[in-house]
Amino acid sequence: MLLGLSRKAMLGLSVLLSTSALGAWQVGCSGNGSTTSSTALSSGTKGAVGVPSGEGSDTGAIGLALALPGGDEINSVTYTLKNSSNITIALPTAPNPGTVATNNSQSIEFQLGGVPAGTGYTIALSATTLAGATCQGSATGVTITARASTNVTIQLLCSSPGGDGGNLFVTGTTSDCGTWTALSSGSNGSEVLVGQTMTLTVTANGGAPSSLGYSWSQSGEGGAIGTFGSTQSEDAGPSDTNTFTCTAPGTAAITVVVDDGPVPDGSACPSNLSTVTTTVVCDPNPANDGG
Repeated sequence: MLLGLSRKAMLGLSVLLSTSALGAWQVGCSGNGSTTSSTALSSGTKGAVGVPSGEGSDTGAIGLALALPGGDEINSVTYTLKNSSNITIALPTAPNPGTVATNNSQSIEFQLGGVPAGTGYTIALSATTLAGATCQGSATGVTITARASTNVTIQLLCSSPGGDGGNLFVTGTTSDCGTWTALSSGSNGSEVLVGQTMTLTVTANGGAPSSLGYSWSQSGEGGAIGTFGSTQSEDAGPSDTNTFTCTAPGTAAITVVVDDGPVPDGSACPSNLSTVTTTVVCDPNPANDGG
């Protein structure tokens, strides 16, 4: 497609685009969609917009052709031409920046005319394919000479879009959990008369054995049937011994929870490792059972 030509003597810019994609595919360019080099387009070339075809028109040209493998297509290409001061150059009959429609083609052809003479110019190209790949490239240090065409090679790199997702950066922190190893009763066993005392000993392991703590509790259908010597032992170490004195007849479940220091809010140690339960029985005292 030819853009911005007039009947005046013009300064020209002719660009040869050679493209390749990031990754698996490469894009070749030519004036006819092949992978060979193209030449500058002249006035009256097919696809010109608002350009007279009469003789004597001196035109510069940007001649581009982009062929994509795998059936991907480009709807349009956007160009921006700037001078050495990074200021966008005003063109007489074409917008700058401007967009060239390619009508879903795999070939891109256009040219710009009326470019003022100068040095240190930059031309940048960008496009998006139907499949979502983004393509961009630029050429710097371009020199424009009056009534002459300048050929510039631009590498247009196309990147396929990533999946609909992002990265998850995970930082793990650790907390120690206590693990019980045994729960045993003393010489009186785990069944005694009301008023008598039994001894219970629990052992455990943990990351910091000397800091192991123990929580003792009881539960039963009739409520509490005895009292502990202590319900909480902090920093007791690898084992803890407690007493349980029967105060009423019945059966109770004695539960011990081992901990190896605090864990973050919302976290909990595995109960099958940190918690152990046993059963104790408090028998009625014969002297008080009415017999």
